[in-house]
Amino acid sequence: MAIRFVKEHFPSANVTWTRGPSYNGKPDGQLVLTDATSGQQVASVTQREVSEEFYGAGAEALKAAIAKYRQSMR
Repeated sequence: MAIRFVKEHFPSANVTWTRGPSYNGKPDGQLVLTDATSGQQVASVTQREVSEEFYGAGAEALKAAIAKYRQSMR
């Protein structure tokens, strides 16, 4: 969900996934979104909260961060 959404709304973004430990059943990895042109970090959200299984607050935070960043670039 997250990468598909990012590429649709922010095609020049770099998306980096950092996977957390899954041995405890609670992966705390991060999705970090940076602007490929400026290198500025746009968002960092918990990986679990943007996956298709656990669509949650992280997805909304990601959407809001992209909108805010795009607005600031105008």
